Amino acid sequence: MRNGRGSSIALVLAGVLFLLASVAGFLNANVVNGPRFADHVNAMRTDPQLAAQIGAQISSALVDAQPDLVAIAPALQPAAAAVVASSAFDGVFTQAVAAFHSALTEQGSESAVLTIADIGSSALSLVEAIAPDLAKNIPPGLDVTLAQIGGQQGVAAQVIPLFQTITALAWLLPTLTVALWVLGIWMAPARRVAVLRVGWSLLAVATTLAVLGGLAWMTSRLYSPGPLPSAVLQSAADVFGRALAVRVLWTAVVGGLLVVTASALLPQVHVHELVTSWGRRLTRRPSSPAWALIRALVLVAVGAGFILEPDIAVVVVAIGVGIAVVLTGVAELDLVVERSRGAAEDEGAWRWAWVPPVALGVLAIGLVAFVLVPSALPQATRVAASTGDPRACNGHVELCDRPFNDVAFPASHNSMSAADQPGWFLAEQPTGMVESLDDGIRVFLIDTWYGQATRSGGAVTAQRSLARAQSDFTAGRASALTPAMERTIDRLRGEQTLGPEEPFLCHTLCELGATEMQTELAGVKSWLDQNPREVVTIFIQDAVTPADTAEVFEATGLADMAYVHDRGDPWPTLGQMIDSGRRVLVLMENEGGAARYPYLHSGFDLVQDTGFTYESVDDFDCAPNRGPADAELFMVNHWLSGFTTLVSSAQQANTEDVLGQRVRTCRDERGQIPNFVAVNWYDQGDLLQVVDQLNGVA
Repeated sequence: MRNGRGSSIALVLAGVLFLLASVAGFLNANVVNGPRFADHVNAMRTDPQLAAQIGAQISSALVDAQPDLVAIAPALQPAAAAVVASSAFDGVFTQAVAAFHSALTEQGSESAVLTIADIGSSALSLVEAIAPDLAKNIPPGLDVTLAQIGGQQGVAAQVIPLFQTITALAWLLPTLTVALWVLGIWMAPARRVAVLRVGWSLLAVATTLAVLGGLAWMTSRLYSPGPLPSAVLQSAADVFGRALAVRVLWTAVVGGLLVVTASALLPQVHVHELVTSWGRRLTRRPSSPAWALIRALVLVAVGAGFILEPDIAVVVVAIGVGIAVVLTGVAELDLVVERSRGAAEDEGAWRWAWVPPVALGVLAIGLVAFVLVPSALPQATRVAASTGDPRACNGHVELCDRPFNDVAFPASHNSMSAADQPGWFLAEQPTGMVESLDDGIRVFLIDTWYGQATRSGGAVTAQRSLARAQSDFTAGRASALTPAMERTIDRLRGEQTLGPEEPFLCHTLCELGATEMQTELAGVKSWLDQNPREVVTIFIQDAVTPADTAEVFEATGLADMAYVHDRGDPWPTLGQMIDSGRRVLVLMENEGGAARYPYLHSGFDLVQDTGFTYESVDDFDCAPNRGPADAELFMVNHWLSGFTTLVSSAQQANTEDVLGQRVRTCRDERGQIPNFVAVNWYDQGDLLQVVDQLNGVA
């Protein structure tokens, strides 16, 4: 039944609902969505202005706790700000924010106060790692003082219903919007005109969201409740504003495509003429004296605001230019389609004029689904393709003809223990395995344990591994346990676990850092696919059975790339390994795969190594440790003991003077090249240069 009035009412309501749906979808994707919210807050933390203000608060708290620190107050604030903004804080901070978000948004959660304490305590742990000299001045028990800064009980009771409402609206409003669009188009006397109105309503919504976002951004700059709150508001406006800009852009693109699609089929509609007419109206001086006065006052106010706040001018101009460009593009597309339609009519081939608008319509329908998606789309694993010489092997043509056991490779110790990954305390590397491949690491020393995921994104040590993990932790790292770590262990063990026990990459206790083994190795496989001229080694300290380890390798596809070596046989060259497709060497520290999984080699049948417990750089030696003396591969373990000075220790140990001298001495004493040069915090010092020198390449 055609009803013009009813169609107009339905389309107007649909436009209003779409605006509300866009707001609800944005909030659901960026605020209700815990991981995405944590990423946004972490991005705010790295804002230099906000970090400086937080650093000022921390330094003030330090001086209040111990007044004698006023003597070094000028050094406290920049040091604290550097720690706050440090990339080493990414993983722990993001995990803490995600857990805090979960505490406020999930029924039955009571861990919000503990999580706030964890953030403060973790910051102090980073001070100890990054600036040990400054850490000596921190009053004892300050993390306990920070733990007393808690949220108010009962906040979750208010937040949970609000977030549930937003989530419901994020799904309900788009559904109602689409239903009203369909109804309005079906009832319209001229359905192509109705589709055109839908397109214009999307452009209106995009413009409204852009204006609202711009006003919020300007308000964050003009409203000043205090130095720290102002910095928080400005940083939030920047970070969340970028997320809103993406939604505005796609809404405008979809609206423009719908306008062009509909107008292409309506000879009486000329979009380019409408856009041009609006442009003239905006730039023409009003004939009415009253409107002319209002226009003059507005221009004076805007100009004065731009002079006083030039940053605002940049944003406003950018938004205005963006809107103008989108509308101009829509007009140009319309003009092209109109000319094509005219040519088709002249040639008697009008049926072909339907092709462009139908194609645009299909594209618009596909994009509208993206605009209406209420939650964030998953992000793909970052994989960088090789850009070097296509003939090279591991970056150097000279290495292609060398046997594997005559090549030195840069290695990372406890490669999975990454500072930029969520939940890792006492991280021993700056980043995860895939990112470290981009940086040049080719050997990974990893630990596998059984764990179980928890609802907040962390993991707990599975019962089958717990006794052994606790024993190993007590023997190795228990002295580094801080109150924040203890609270994290208690919190995670009190959470509901998700799924079965499965292999995780953990350094003993999974509560202090865990990455799902299959996910991480799948990223390595993707990287290898994109970099076909690279040979990689994975050395596993295994608390997971060979059968379960093999299952992960088979699931990720790495088993098909795994090289099998029989002890005593000559090693292939890197070029031969690459040509065969078998360019991943897998070594197991405790239990090999035997005949059933021959690619899971018993590591210390093939490898001999040095010690791995050294208190200072003066203690480094080349004395034999594990593996037979005639093993054909040689690993140099080069890191210092102690978990509270990991970064500063790496800065001392990884220099050319220390690392370079040691590996050359070990080469001479042991009579073979150090194949695996393993360090902590590989980005500190000269690891890659030292390995290149061992290989004799530039």
